[in-house]
Amino acid sequence: MEASAILYNMFRRIFKNKTLTFEFLIAVDTTRYELGAGGDPVKLKCPRNWEKFQDSCYKFTRSPPKKWDDARELCQAFRHNDQDRADLASVDTFEEHRFITDYLNKNDPQHRRWYISTRQENQNQWINQGDLTPMLNLQDFFLSSNEWGEMEQADYKKDYLVYAFSLNKRQWGFQPVFGHEEYLYICEVPIEVGDLPCRQQSGHVWYGTVMVPEPSV
Repeated sequence: MEASAILYNMFRRIFKNKTLTFEFLIAVDTTRYELGAGGDPVKLKCPRNWEKFQDSCYKFTRSPPKKWDDARELCQAFRHNDQDRADLASVDTFEEHRFITDYLNKNDPQHRRWYISTRQENQNQWINQGDLTPMLNLQDFFLSSNEWGEMEQADYKKDYLVYAFSLNKRQWGFQPVFGHEEYLYICEVPIEVGDLPCRQQSGHVWYGTVMVPEPSV
């Protein structure tokens, strides 16, 4: 009997045939469950609890809050090797910005703040650290700091960006922060066969909650 069948039967007895969901980090090939039958590269999709947009998978990490450096390190932990590009999300286009804000509108009624990879290189230039692209044509979505009782001229000392919700504008936008504050964060992994942390025959699993399907005996 395969190891997956042994695990399934063991937890099935414990939880009396209920659907089994548990945290684990063991070398089990879950690709056929996460990417479809056989892990067909043509039909690649995002793992459970990740969101797909164009050629990337995004994970909106709700807890625990982290500082920017710690959040980035956790996103980079999804890399399988040095060529993989998992990182905090890089917002390159209006379409990507709209995808993220649509998700937050639907899933974060508490209007919390979310780190992305972008940081300020000089007073007029913001660079996405995940893919080293400049953030262009999104200046209209920067929020005014005085909405939160802060002096606007102090923003130049704040080199990192979060998504925050403006009660005045009734929309999500970018707010500069110092980076040492603890906020939620958004990871991004490009959907490429070489970049996926979980791929066919790799024997690796995604970190987090994984549903164990009933194995075929």
